[in-house]
Amino acid sequence: MYETALYASLVAMLVTIFFGRKAIQRRNYMDFVFTAFGLVAAIRHINLYFWLNLLPGSELQVLLRAADYIIGIPLMILGLEMLHTSAKARVKPARRGVRLLALLIPILTMPIFAMFFILLDIETARLLAMMMLAPTLGGVIGYYMLQFRNNPYRIAKPEFEKGTNLVILGYLTMIFATAIFVAILRLIDVGIMCEMTALLLVAAGGVVQSTVTFAGLYSKLKVGVIIVDIEGKIEIAKLMDEAEPQIAGIEKILTARAVLAHIGYELDRVFERGEAITLPHITLDPLDPHRMYQVDLLPHELSGEGTPISALIVINDITDSLRDIETEQLAELLHRYVKERDTAEFYLDLLNHDVSNMFQGILLGVEIALHDVKDVEKTMSTLGTVMGQINRSVDLVRHVKMMAQARTTHVHLVPVSVPALIEESFRVVKSFVQHKAVGLEFYAPKELPEILGEYMLSQCFINIILFCARMDDENDAEVEVRVEPSAEGDMLRIEIAADGLEISDEMKPRMFDWQTRSGLPSGGIGLPLARALVDRYEGKIHIEDRVPRDPSQGIRFVISLPAKK
Repeated sequence: MYETALYASLVAMLVTIFFGRKAIQRRNYMDFVFTAFGLVAAIRHINLYFWLNLLPGSELQVLLRAADYIIGIPLMILGLEMLHTSAKARVKPARRGVRLLALLIPILTMPIFAMFFILLDIETARLLAMMMLAPTLGGVIGYYMLQFRNNPYRIAKPEFEKGTNLVILGYLTMIFATAIFVAILRLIDVGIMCEMTALLLVAAGGVVQSTVTFAGLYSKLKVGVIIVDIEGKIEIAKLMDEAEPQIAGIEKILTARAVLAHIGYELDRVFERGEAITLPHITLDPLDPHRMYQVDLLPHELSGEGTPISALIVINDITDSLRDIETEQLAELLHRYVKERDTAEFYLDLLNHDVSNMFQGILLGVEIALHDVKDVEKTMSTLGTVMGQINRSVDLVRHVKMMAQARTTHVHLVPVSVPALIEESFRVVKSFVQHKAVGLEFYAPKELPEILGEYMLSQCFINIILFCARMDDENDAEVEVRVEPSAEGDMLRIEIAADGLEISDEMKPRMFDWQTRSGLPSGGIGLPLARALVDRYEGKIHIEDRVPRDPSQGIRFVISLPAKK
């Protein structure tokens, strides 16, 4: 019977082993407290198992039950020590007299309760113990819980606060829930399970407290706390992180007064209007004139009328965080500068090279046509060439305008069907390439998610399919398109492949670079525009061999675009 007591002792031993290893490695005071707490709890539950299984009223059973109260002395002391140490991390430290009283309560009361069980009958002893212990211990715990308010670590060390709350909850469960189920309801097994739960809560709180991590922007902050009343009296002056040496007494107060002099106007607003004020980037010469701080001024204690009678000042060193932000902003600015420089060079190259060559061809054609004006057939042929150059110029201007829009205009995304987009793009390509047959093999599953795009996206597929159709001018073209969702389902993979052109691995990544476009089949800026459009829709594009490791079999464009969720 009552094997739950053995299970509880096993849990307590696991807590002892866990924190004992940490205490040996780190030699941290709180780890030693948790280790001792677990060890005493294990001893108590083993004793509990034995006296619960003895005959009621036997002499040994009475002695072991009385011993349970003696074992409870260090258990209560260690529990109160955990509460006291947690309270010290709060804005209002616990008074020394309260700590002394808390330690005296178990030392004085538990032996008296043990004597009750030896001298009186069980029910009378149990009733007296509850009447004396519950209000006394409840008052001490209530006092400590008042110290857990106004916690500056809520901002910088939220995990420490969460760990403390778990410790408090575990200790309350051990004292009061166990008393209710065992002493009042006589549900022994349920009471022991409450103690087991309490041990797990206390252990979890210790783990969270001792593995404090800093969240978000506050990962690199040093926290200082000053509490000052409306008359200017400094109640608390903590100007460094608890892990660093504290400034000595009088010097600490003088430094705090110098800090308050820097923020006097804002401090007056806190007392007069009850405002919470944040000074995001200021220097504080009394601390370090070379570093930047964020200062939060908050109402602390309020009078009966609801006006602040003391203020809480939380000081965060944000120098390192600002440097990181400045570095990121500088890198982003440099990236934008490089992109703008490349764009400017691109347009300049178009003016100097492409457009200039086209106009030279047009002028030459017009001169030839004027010279051979009497030869109608020759003139018509020359004018046809001129028209071709003009159409190329118009097409170039249209592409450049579209590339500029892809770089600068706002993206308004709408659901788009990829199969419909491919079929429309293929019809446009066939109208461009009328001198040879172009076939399309399209493969896609029946249930295919849409992508988010807009009208300009079709130009991406037109340019790529047109490139594939023109790779081999002598033969008819066969373009293969495959569409399938990615394994994760968040992207759509679109493959466009054709044979007839061998491109080296070195050349493949450069095919989307406008600076090397003149070396590509069919020239133009079609592929650079395709990449600009894919980038616009937060996708990716690359080129690979149609048959792996055999460039002679043609190429495959692989495009990944976000699927509609």
